[in-house]
Amino acid sequence: MRKQLRRSLFAAAFAGTALTACGGGGGITGSPAPAPGSPPPPPPPVAGSYFLAGRAGGTVAPQANVPFSDLQVGTSAFALEYVDPTSWPLAFNVTSGTNQLEAGAIGLDLVSVSEYFASGVTATAWGTRYRVYAEVTPAAPGGLLYALDLRKSTPTQANPAPAQRLSSAIVTGNGAQLPLCSTRPTLFDNYALASLSWIVFHAKGPAGNCGSLDDQYYGVQLNMTSAVAPKSLAQLEPVEAWYDASGSIKNYLAINHPALDGSGNPVGNIPLQQLDTSFASAKTLVTTLTGKGANFGGSSGDSFSLGIPPANVWLSWDNTGIYAVNLTTGAASSAIATLATGDSVQGRAVFDGAMAYVAVDNATAGSYVLRIDTSTNTLTATQARDVTATAISLVGVTLTSNNLVYLVNDRSAVKSVLKSNLTQTTTLKALTATQSIDPLMASGGAPPSAPPVAFLVGDAVYFTVADTSGTFAKQAFYVLFNGSGVPATAAAVGSTPSVSAVLGVVAPSPVPTSGPVASNGALVLTGGNNYTGAPGTAAFAYGGPSTSACTNTTPATAASLGLYSGTGTLTATYGALSSTGPVSSLPLCFPIVGVALNGDPVQAGMPAAMLQLYGTDGTGAGSDDIAVFSSATLPPLAELSGFASKNPRAP
Repeated sequence: MRKQLRRSLFAAAFAGTALTACGGGGGITGSPAPAPGSPPPPPPPVAGSYFLAGRAGGTVAPQANVPFSDLQVGTSAFALEYVDPTSWPLAFNVTSGTNQLEAGAIGLDLVSVSEYFASGVTATAWGTRYRVYAEVTPAAPGGLLYALDLRKSTPTQANPAPAQRLSSAIVTGNGAQLPLCSTRPTLFDNYALASLSWIVFHAKGPAGNCGSLDDQYYGVQLNMTSAVAPKSLAQLEPVEAWYDASGSIKNYLAINHPALDGSGNPVGNIPLQQLDTSFASAKTLVTTLTGKGANFGGSSGDSFSLGIPPANVWLSWDNTGIYAVNLTTGAASSAIATLATGDSVQGRAVFDGAMAYVAVDNATAGSYVLRIDTSTNTLTATQARDVTATAISLVGVTLTSNNLVYLVNDRSAVKSVLKSNLTQTTTLKALTATQSIDPLMASGGAPPSAPPVAFLVGDAVYFTVADTSGTFAKQAFYVLFNGSGVPATAAAVGSTPSVSAVLGVVAPSPVPTSGPVASNGALVLTGGNNYTGAPGTAAFAYGGPSTSACTNTTPATAASLGLYSGTGTLTATYGALSSTGPVSSLPLCFPIVGVALNGDPVQAGMPAAMLQLYGTDGTGAGSDDIAVFSSATLPPLAELSGFASKNPRAP
């Protein structure tokens, strides 16, 4: 299974907790230190036995800072809570410590590592195996890495095992290991055996900067105990993993950055190396990179990995052109496409069999898409520049209707072209001056820089339109393409227009371990209201006006979660949020303004999936609750945590 598969199917909850500098301080007394490292449990006798974990709680102060070498990064204010999806607990007040795995204000989420159980060329029970985070406590102010194993060793296991120290790595360095950078680490997820997955961290090089050509790299494998040092890779930067048909990683590609001269330029050629699964060098490829080998993408870099299609080539942007490296011979093609001045590549390719689609950005001349046949390494189509878009992101190709869908990164549009020849550029929904294509809602609210999102279900594309002063603060839409690739008029999701939002998509069960994946449907919340206490804000749950409790005029609200098909039809209803507090049963006077999938893979027939519910507490500070829902005929959508302070005072 390719790395881009998971990216395209599921929204990561960690997107809302990107590494950014923020305030905080010391003096936090956290939970007891996790137990020393130990080998992972054996595979469970029944596939799919995973706990669910998510952040919940109220804002606490002061928050600890993780002391990366380039800046201090604030930890999450929220505690880490868990749920057994096969035995749901009663609602609990998260401030009581019930079902708590880690206290708030001491942990910073880094990555989540998924795995599945393969059966031939399909997989069942795709779930999150590990949550990896950095933790700062008075006993360990330098910051330590932990992995929380969410897989059940037996079906009757009642609680997750204590988090394990992940290698001997210390964020601030420990003599043998350089201090780590705040640059988000790269995860290489070994879906077939998650314990063999690698996380690669940046560390400061001789120049003393992070994000430069002399960065050092450290690899941490998920099976490393506290007695094992992180693997020093020096200036060897793994950039791509390629997988076998079962979803196991078989090799890695890496840039072996050479030393720099006094002007900061590489001394000599920049080798590409093929690594084995232990990050040892198996061979140096014939091909070398031109430029500086700055693997950043966009205008700040001159090298970017676009991915590995079924043709067994590595497609990459190298300085001014796009090339394919034959992974058998190690030889590179001549330039498949040459980019003009101002052109840059920022996102990975979308693969459709042998065809690859690459988005090219240009801040002045306009963006466009290239179509490359990776079986012959030839450019087969070039879209006319879209002068209204300076930067774009590809969503994917429709199932049968011959369309490629993309987003304009400034949130101004979602568009399509015919994938066969990249003509007929079409805006799928006209927007007013106050409207935009919405990013995914995230715990704590999506950051201002969050990109827009859209999801494909068969021959339909789903997206949410935000409106700062319209009839609906958020409204979910879908566009259906016909057999000729012609899009219909965008239609609102749901039988009755309302505040609504697309949360993500559901994968089939079983899911293919390689090649394309067609999702089962889109998860959409409908039945919300505009929150009159904050214009332009959506409310998905609210207690309603009452002389004895809530005084805001927003109507009582309890949004419903449903699954919608590739034709826009409601195929399943999972239940609704509650207009009362799950613990107190009093009217919810502080609305839930954001709902997001937890970042776990969501499959048809799963025992349950988790939602993050975001709002404010009685002091106006941010707070997070959790809820779970099932796609089977088990309990409906249920909120599991809450705060007494949300009820009954009016804002």
